Amino acid sequence: MATMEQKPTAAEVNAGNRIDRLPMTPILWTWIGILGCMMLFAVSYSLSAGFALPGIARYFHLSPTLAAVVVSTGAFGSVFGSLFFGMLMDSVGRKAGMLAAMILAALAALGQVLVQNYSTLLVLQFLIGFGGAGGLSAGVSTYWGDMAPKKLRGRLMALTFVVAGFGPGLTALVAQLSVPTGPAGWHGVYLWGGVALVVAAWLLWKLPESPRWLASRGRLAEADHILTALESRIERQGLTLPEPEPYQIPKPELRLPLATLLRGMYLRRLIVACIVGIGFWAFFYGFQIYLPTLLIREGHGILHSYVYTTISEFGGVFGGLCLWLVADRWSRHLQIAAMGIVGAVLLVIFGTTGSNAVLLGSGFLIGVLLQLGTPLVFVYFSELFPTRARANGVGAVLFVVHWTPVALPLAIAWALEAFRTPIAIFIGLAIVLLILQTGVVLAFGQRGTTQTSVEEINEAQEA
Repeated sequence: MATMEQKPTAAEVNAGNRIDRLPMTPILWTWIGILGCMMLFAVSYSLSAGFALPGIARYFHLSPTLAAVVVSTGAFGSVFGSLFFGMLMDSVGRKAGMLAAMILAALAALGQVLVQNYSTLLVLQFLIGFGGAGGLSAGVSTYWGDMAPKKLRGRLMALTFVVAGFGPGLTALVAQLSVPTGPAGWHGVYLWGGVALVVAAWLLWKLPESPRWLASRGRLAEADHILTALESRIERQGLTLPEPEPYQIPKPELRLPLATLLRGMYLRRLIVACIVGIGFWAFFYGFQIYLPTLLIREGHGILHSYVYTTISEFGGVFGGLCLWLVADRWSRHLQIAAMGIVGAVLLVIFGTTGSNAVLLGSGFLIGVLLQLGTPLVFVYFSELFPTRARANGVGAVLFVVHWTPVALPLAIAWALEAFRTPIAIFIGLAIVLLILQTGVVLAFGQRGTTQTSVEEINEAQEA
């Protein structure tokens, strides 16, 4: 490989194919841990308002609608955060963009511990969503799209979300221990989210910048240096790397503006990804964020509601482990369709049962399914766009998708005031969206992304 003193060509660097030949080594396990923690913190930020909502509503004497505005404000921040940080990460790098997003979200979460008025609460909640659910979710998906070897992409994302899967359960546990303790007990939920600040800076510093992104920006010597260092570490472990496949990397000077995503094949992929995301996000946010409030309204005590929620959330850890077995075996779009069908069935069971045992069992299985689905949709998003526009593409999808948790809390708040059984309204809406998602991905979803180089997936579009 070329040295730092030489000026390597794009063909010599061959970043994509050199990454795609990497085996499962301790280096990849380290990245799983770091990116998993990033998503754990992002999920914790996203869910903090929902889990703290019963305490927030009591503390500020809020009506259901005003309480829903708290959750919607964070989601509203994520709408613009995903678009902003997507553009930022395509411009300044994946690593710098994720670090900026994490610092912003963590500082805002720590600020919530000290908040004493409703207006400040909303401002900080917007910033939490802007950096957390907006910036970090786009960053982790984009980073694995760049850095995961093609035969491991689904499994690496699955294991990342195994780590992240502890986020909902831990946040629910913190809420269970803190919210019932008194009027200001909900501060503890945000304190848990805010401790990520120092940890995040330390962890992210250990990640290399994406050689695929560096090569796409013409920084070929830097890309080659990072790849050579990674390959040397692997070879020192006694492993022999196969020769990379020959591939002509697109010229670094070529640019793919965001407007290009609104034409032709890119537009079709963008629309399908948005519909898949909207269906899944309605399922994910509706169940995870509003579950304690809906269960309390259905007659369960606040402590029991948080116990049910905590058990359901820890089901997600098991879900990520299950996905490890199948993530790179079957077509990604078929797995997403199967998730939609099973999710609709489980929601019916959860919403109609009168048995506490069945409620716990179906809730646990929904938690498993949510953790199966989350890495699936994130890795699918990352595969649909080429390197030089990957963060922009993922950010654009999340910009549309994140309107779902903006509108959903307000819809549920309306149902809380208008109906005796609001949980039935949520379940009905989620089922309709899951069925729509399933039909669209089966009819129009991109085939052939599993175990395929991201360059190969996107090359046909650019021909």
